[in-house]
Amino acid sequence: MAAGPLGKQGENMPEAAQPAPEDSQRNFSVPQGWTVNHSERASILTGPEGDIEIAFVELEPAANIQETALAAWRAIDPQFASKVIREAALPPQGAWEEMHQVVYEVPPNLGRVESAVLRRFRSRAFVNLVRGTTAGMSRRGAQLFEAMNSWKPAGYQEISLKDRAASPWTEEHSAKLKQFVLSAMETMQVPGVSVAIVQGGRMVWAEGFGKREIREPSPVTPQTRFMIGSTTKALTSLLMARLIDQGKAAWSTPVCDLLPDFALADAEITGRLTLAHTVSASTGMPRQDSEIIFQHSGITPEQRLAQMKTMRPTTGFGETFQYSNLLVAAGGYAAARAFCPAGPLEEAFGRALEELVFRPLGMKDSCLRQEDALQAEAALPHAINFDGGVSRLPLSMERFAYSVAPAGAAWSTAPDLARYLMLELGKGRMPEGERIVSEEALLERRKKGVKIDDHASYGLGLMVSDQSGLRVIHHGGNTLGFSADLFFVPERDLGVVALTNLYAAVGFLGAFRQKIFELAFGGEPKAGKTIAMSEKLDREGVALLKQKVAVDPASMEWVSELTGRYRSAELGSATLTKRDDGFWMQFEDWGSTVGSEIRSGDRLLRLLSPPWRGVLKVLVDVDAKALLLDQGQSKYLFRREAD
Repeated sequence: MAAGPLGKQGENMPEAAQPAPEDSQRNFSVPQGWTVNHSERASILTGPEGDIEIAFVELEPAANIQETALAAWRAIDPQFASKVIREAALPPQGAWEEMHQVVYEVPPNLGRVESAVLRRFRSRAFVNLVRGTTAGMSRRGAQLFEAMNSWKPAGYQEISLKDRAASPWTEEHSAKLKQFVLSAMETMQVPGVSVAIVQGGRMVWAEGFGKREIREPSPVTPQTRFMIGSTTKALTSLLMARLIDQGKAAWSTPVCDLLPDFALADAEITGRLTLAHTVSASTGMPRQDSEIIFQHSGITPEQRLAQMKTMRPTTGFGETFQYSNLLVAAGGYAAARAFCPAGPLEEAFGRALEELVFRPLGMKDSCLRQEDALQAEAALPHAINFDGGVSRLPLSMERFAYSVAPAGAAWSTAPDLARYLMLELGKGRMPEGERIVSEEALLERRKKGVKIDDHASYGLGLMVSDQSGLRVIHHGGNTLGFSADLFFVPERDLGVVALTNLYAAVGFLGAFRQKIFELAFGGEPKAGKTIAMSEKLDREGVALLKQKVAVDPASMEWVSELTGRYRSAELGSATLTKRDDGFWMQFEDWGSTVGSEIRSGDRLLRLLSPPWRGVLKVLVDVDAKALLLDQGQSKYLFRREAD
C-alpha cells in the first residue's frame, strides 16, 4: 500500500496526489501511478493495478455514432467485435458540440465493462475507449474521469464567467426560475421541490412546488422538511470546525484518541487516521454502502463502527478520490465524543449537531430522525419505478441512514439551509453579526484536497469546483427517495439550495444549477436542453431494461428452482418466494419484486421495485445454489440454506 506521513494540523490530506505533467504527445493529463503508451493512432492509459485502461483516439467521424466508435476500437484492437447494447446522447459539457456513449455487452460473470465516450469538436471526433473490471472502475473511476475530462483539442475554449458579477436577484429572476422549475418537474416527474436563494446576507427568495406525497394534495412549502442525504456532511465538518475552535479537538486529532475501540482491518491505517481524514475522501477506503442499506434495523452506531474492523484500503492515502459514508460516520461520531464524552453515540451526535450547528444558526426545522421530522410538514420519499412512472417508497427504507447519521441522516428545509449558506458566505459570521465559527476553521474545509476530476476536488465535507471559471463550493445529497443540491459562489455572494423528494434527481438538479448560472451570471442557455436530454436518457433506459428483463410466467419459470432462504455473511438473509403476482425477494429490512434475465449464458435476477427498478441485480450460480451481488470492489455471496 502506498502510504505517506501523517498530515500536519490544518492539512486536508496526508500525501496529496500531485498532477502528472501533461502528456507530451496528447493533450490530456496522466494521473499519478498510471502508465501511458503511444501508437500512431492512439494513446492508452493503464491503471496502477493493470485492471483498467482508457484509450484516446482522434479521428474523422464515420456515418453514425456506432461506426465512429467501432473505427476507434479497431485503431487499438483490429479484432474488436463486441455487441452494442446501448447508444445514448449525453448533455454536452463545456465547448463540446455533441457527446454520446456506447455501451457493449460483456458476460456478467466476468465483472467487466466496455464502453466508448464520443465527443465532437468542429469536424473531428474525440473518442475515449474504456475497458476494465467493475472493481477497477470503482477504485480508479475518479482518476479515469480526470484524464478523460482533461483532454482538450486545439482551439477548444469554454465560455468563462470569471469576470462577471452576479446580478442582484429580482422578482423577474424568481418568475423565470419558477417557470423553469415547474416545467422541469413535469418533464422529469419530480413530485416536490423546495428552493431558497441567498444574496447580500439575506434570503432573497424561497418557494415550494408540487406535492409532499404524489397520491395526496398536500403542497410543498418552504417549511416542508426533506431528507438532505450527503449534504449532511457539510454540517458534520462544520461541527468539527466548531469543536476545533473550542479546543476540544484538532483536524489532526487521531480518531482513536476519541474512539478508543475504533479499528480498521489495517492497524497502521487505524493509528494514522485523523479527524480531517474521515471527511476528506482521500484515505483509500472503498465505498461499502450495501452493508448500510441491506441490514439496518436496530443497528446502533456502535455496532456499525464495529463492522468497520474488516475494512481495508484499496488505494493509498491521498492517491485518489474514494467516497466512504462509513468513514464520515466514524469521524462524526468521534467529533461527537469530543463534545459529549459519555452516553450512546447516537445521542451524542444528535446533541452535538443541535447545540453546535442547528441552534446557533437558527435552523429550527432541522433534525436527524424521521419521527421528529414528521411532527411538522414533511415530504415523503419517491423513486421512478420499473414502468417509468413515480412510486412512493416505504418511509422505513430511509432508516438505513440512522447508524451513519453524520454522513447523511439530516432532515431540513430550504430556509434552514439558507441560514447555513449565510454562515458560509459570511465567513463564519451570521448576518445579525454573531460569529459562530472562526474564519480559519471554516475556510480549512474549502481547501482543495484529493481530485474528483479535472474540474473538481474534495475538501473536508465539501466539494470545490471550477464551473465556467467560477469557484463553486457545494455538496449534494441522495437517499433512497430524496435528492438535494446545495452550492455557493463565495466570491459572488450567492448561495442556493434545492431539495426534492425523488431518488437520483441528478438531471433535474444539474439543470436547476445551470439555470441559476444563466439567470445570475448570463451563462450559456442550456438548462432546457439538459432537461430534455436527461428525460430522453431516462426514457431510453427504462425501455432498454424492460426489453432485457422478463417478468412473464413462462420466462420466469426457471426461477422456481431457486426459491428458498439464502444468507450473506455481510448483508444478512434473503428469501426468494413465488407469489400469485410473481416472485418476491425479501431481505432483512425491505423486499422487492423480481425479474429475470438470461444473457451470454449467465442467469440474473433483477430487483424491480423502486428505487432499484431493475438496475440492482444478482448473478445466479445454479450449481452452487448461490447468488452473487457484484458491487465493484465489494462482492457479496448469498448461499442457499438447507430447508
